[in-house]
Amino acid sequence: MTPYQKDIWLKMTAKLLGNLSVLCMGVALFAAMGVRFMDHQIKFGVIAGVLLFWVSMRMLRYLAP
Repeated sequence: MTPYQKDIWLKMTAKLLGNLSVLCMGVALFAAMGVRFMDHQIKFGVIAGVLLFWVSMRMLRYLAP
């Protein structure tokens, strides 16, 4: 792949991971508000959301200058 194609792939993957992190944090928020979720889903949602967001930000560091 050309560097331009790699940049597009990295941006799309980072955006996907960022959207997944928002989804995980949303599940944790709804669970914290008392919507019928289990208690452990708060912990897993926050941990997964933060981890996915961190990975997406780390991926954007590898874009071509």
